[in-house]
This record gives sequence, structure tokens and C-alpha cells, in this order.
Amino acid sequence: MHRNRIVLCGFVACMAVVGTDVPSADPAAPTLEEVLARHAEAQGGADRRAAFRTFHARGRVELNGFPVSGTVETWYARPCDMRQAVDLGVYRVTVGCDDGVPWTLDANGQITAKRDSATVASTALSCVTQGYDYLRPGGATVELLGTEASPDPNDPPRILLRVREGHGGTIDLLLDPRTWLIVGTRGEEQGHRVIGTFRDYRTIQGIPVAFVAEQKVPSVGQTMTITLESAVFDEPLADTLFTIPRAAARDFAFPPGRGSVTVPVLYADNLLFADVSVAGGAPVRFVIDSGAGTTVLDSAFAADLGVRGTASLPGMGGGGVRRAELAALPPLEVGGLHLESQTGAMLPLTGTVEAATDVAARGILGFDFLSRFVTRIDYAAGEVTFWDPDSFAATTRARGTEVEAPLVMNLFSFPIRIDRGGSGTILLDTGAAISLLGRAFAERCALLDRPGVTSGAVGIAGEERSRTVRLDSLTVAGFTVPRPTAAVQLESASAFLTGPYIGVLGNNVLERFALTLDYRHQRVTFEKGPYFDHPRPPDRAGMMLGRDGAGRAIVLRVLEGSPAARAGLREGDAIESIDGRPSAEWGPLHRLREGFHGEAGETRRVRFTRDGETREASIVLADYF
Repeated sequence: MHRNRIVLCGFVACMAVVGTDVPSADPAAPTLEEVLARHAEAQGGADRRAAFRTFHARGRVELNGFPVSGTVETWYARPCDMRQAVDLGVYRVTVGCDDGVPWTLDANGQITAKRDSATVASTALSCVTQGYDYLRPGGATVELLGTEASPDPNDPPRILLRVREGHGGTIDLLLDPRTWLIVGTRGEEQGHRVIGTFRDYRTIQGIPVAFVAEQKVPSVGQTMTITLESAVFDEPLADTLFTIPRAAARDFAFPPGRGSVTVPVLYADNLLFADVSVAGGAPVRFVIDSGAGTTVLDSAFAADLGVRGTASLPGMGGGGVRRAELAALPPLEVGGLHLESQTGAMLPLTGTVEAATDVAARGILGFDFLSRFVTRIDYAAGEVTFWDPDSFAATTRARGTEVEAPLVMNLFSFPIRIDRGGSGTILLDTGAAISLLGRAFAERCALLDRPGVTSGAVGIAGEERSRTVRLDSLTVAGFTVPRPTAAVQLESASAFLTGPYIGVLGNNVLERFALTLDYRHQRVTFEKGPYFDHPRPPDRAGMMLGRDGAGRAIVLRVLEGSPAARAGLREGDAIESIDGRPSAEWGPLHRLREGFHGEAGETRRVRFTRDGETREASIVLADYF
């Protein structure tokens, strides 16, 4: 529900060196061999391409649609060493590849090795295209797909090649048949479709180079333009340039003599809230959200603290993509655990978290906080423990079942099975109130044909329409959860549910376990909790509650065919009491909602106001799908 991450996709592959203008023969119906031969000749000859060992370029990068620009510097060495540093002022990130092992140095100086299969395949493919190894025998599999119309109707159709690398990565290359240049590419990066275009070719040391490269990521509405200012081949580059760097100096401190802290959490409406002190102030509520790519402050709360944004970038989350203001955030403290100032984001949370839960959330603890520690979440006990990863006892992992969980977009990923036939890779998200399955997977498994209810969940970027259905079973880490519910995408607003990832595993399933999140080793441990065999009673009324301007509990929506609908409740009704207990005595909305969480067959007497008239109704609790 509260996923948020700053989007800045890597673009090493988009810096691919490309061909130069040479006379072309008639390209009518060329064979694959003819295409590759002309393509190689256009690049100055295959021998010249094969001879270079390193490439180094500097330039400018602009994020179109946002007032953000900066510098970019790229290094490449055969066979598969790469490094690229992007500096946008307040936001700096370096990505690299050390002998085929991809890594990221984030804006807060933290290192993440990329172990998921999609990133490994994408990196291997970048090495093949950067060095044009697909032109040599055995370098990659190349297929001639035919031609494709050019965006300019005055230009001839472009030649379309598909390159497949041994790890499974695939990229399409578009050649101009007049010059045999690469004028475009199409591929995927971490599940996102990436479209590249190239122009302004200049010959450097006998090898043509594209000095302008544009990269579009349609799923997040992002376009980046890279304009080179210099480029050189065969410059001596030290091996240490590509070595996975050390993380920044430790910027957190536990209380003296301690290597862990345990703090109580509020678990309300399937979200986790912890008390956090910001800039030494009184504790306020923060959502613990492993799906958030960065720490977030509520915009209004940040303004009260005097925190000002310095740049905006697209933030991706539930409901799609929205602008996120970046800033240097004040120090945080959680249960005596102190974290120094970090680069983070500011977003309005009042209309999302607070409106949905009645909990005044002033921030989100995301990846850049959680990844510094080993974190154990015990839903049933209502507590979270943060360990120093250097002193975390290995015996702690023996409590449950540990799974390898490579980080994808900073979220843990692991295999899962839905019912008996559907399986795939899912992402873990403690900021998701309910598990969400992508539309493509749902259609493949006919989940949309099941009985369910259609609703909209409000996320960071807006409302996301989904249909909640009941699964037969869900199996993760060897544990089978019987008949859980899951929301199924009706639209493609969540841009991260793409490529090989079938969905996100949310708190309605995770609450049945105690979880240990080990970011350093990219592992998750699942331990059966009390809620596994004795699940918490679900809502059995079928109506959504909120607050009106006067603070009254209002019915926002009544689900068709639900017990509330059968009892005659309507949108706009103001709930006055449940079983004689006034609404005000229930406290926050999540407590009031719990009044309708009970066993099937139980009755709730509801007193409500409609059009100034007080009425009563009896709701017989039942499963409504």
C-alpha cells in the first residue's frame, strides 16, 4: 500500500557505442549474415571493435519532465567490468559490475550486491552489447525478426534484430538500413520495459560513438537524456575501479553496550507503526515498510521541522508514479537506536496512511533504514527487534525456515506457489496491508473468475483498483497457508508488478509468521507464529469506514452482497454506536472496524444516522465471498 522508491534506472546499456555513416547497398530482404556483416562494417570493422579493451565517457544527464540534471561518468573494461556514477546534486548513485557481479552504491553510501536472476541476466546482456560481443561466434544468439516501420514516415523501415545472452537476457536492436547504425533498442531492466534511441554519432579513435542517448521507461513515465562531452577508448583503467566498494562509515549507533533494541509496534489495519523521534523531538508514528525504497517524512510534518526539498524525482508506489521531493532528513531515533541524517523523500501521508487507518503517520521507515540492520518482526507479540548485523547471532536464524531472497528493487524476492498450479517469484512488502497479485499472473491462473469484491486501495501515488478473491492455498518457505485472501490487479498502476514478479506478499499473510529480514545476506527467515494456526478474525461486515469533516465515523462504501448491504447500510451513513457502545469510545477507526471482526453468525447491533434521522440495523457477520 505504501510502496515508494525513487526511480533512477541504470543506463549502462544505453551508452552502447554504435555505428557510423557508410554507404549502404539495397537492404531489400537481407539475410541475417548480410545484416551482421554490414552492421560490423558500419562500426569501423569487426576487428577494430574486437581490439578495444576499455571505454571511458563523461557527460550530462537530464531527467525530462523534472527540473533535475547532473553529470554522468561511465567506465567499461572487457569482458564484463562496468561502473557508472550519476550525480544529480542531492541524489548520487553509482552502479557497477565486478567480473559479472552487479552492485549498487546508493545515495546514503550503502552497498547492495545484486543477486537476483533478472539483474544478473540484464548485466550479462549489457556486457555483450557494450562490447558488441554478439558479432563474434559464440558471443550470443542473434535472430533476424524482420523490419519495423520508422517513427518518421519519410524514413525506410528499420531492421529488427533480437540478441539473446546465455543467462536469459534479451534485447532488440533497431538498425537504420541506410547506415546500419543502431538507432534504437528495446529491453527490460528489473521487470521494466526500457526503450533507447541514439543519435549524434562521432568517430573516436576510429570507432563511432553515439553522443546522445535517450532512455524511456514507460511504466514509470520517465525519460532520461544523456549527452556525452568526452569519450576515449583504451585508456588504462585500474582493476580496483570496478571492485565492489566499501560502504560508507557506520552512521548509526546502538545504546552503549548493546547490539540490538526491541521496540513495541502498533499493528493497525494490517500496517505496522513504530514510535520514532525526529531531530530529537517527541516520538511520532512511522510505518515500517520494507517496500519503501527510502525513508519518507510527511510533507506537512517536514515543513514544520524546517526541512526543505532540494529536488524532485519520480517516486513509484501503490497507485502508480508521483513526484517525490528529496531532502536531507534530520537524524532519527528508534528505541535508543540512533541514525544520522540521510537523503530521503517527502510525501503527503495524511490523505493515504492517516485517512485509511486514523493513525497519524508522520513518516515511513523504508529500505535505507531497515537495510542497515537485521530486523525481526513479531506480529503477534507486537514488537520489532533491530540487530547490529555484525553481532547478530547465527543461532537466531535456526528458529524458522530460512530462504534465499535476492533483493529486487530493494525488496526481498523468493519463490511462492498459489493453489496447486500457479508459481512464481513474489516480493515481500511489510507496507502492503494485503497481498497483491499482478493481472498477468491472475489471468494465467483464472483468479479473476472467482467470487470476490472489487474495491480501490489508496497508495502513495493514488487509488489502485483491484478485486479481492480467496485463494485455495499459498505456500511459502515450505509453509502452506490455507484459504488466504489476495487482491488481484484490475489495472497496471503498480509499475513494479512487471516482468518475472507475480506480485507482493503483504501483511495479511506475513502476520502469520515472525519474520527475520537479513539484508546483508539477502535472506528471510519465516517462523510460525500464533496467527498461523489461529488466524485473527477477518472483517465480516463488508463496509469501508472513514471520517467526515466533523470527525464522525462514516460509511464510505458498502460492498455488494455483503452482510452490511443486506442489513440496509448505505454510503454516507454515520455510525453512532455498535452494540450500544458509542463510536467515540472505540477510539481510532481501526478499533471501530475491529468491532465487525468476529465469528460468522454473530450479530452486531448498529445505530446510525442518515439524513438527520437515527436508525438501527442488525448485521449478521458472515464471509461475503
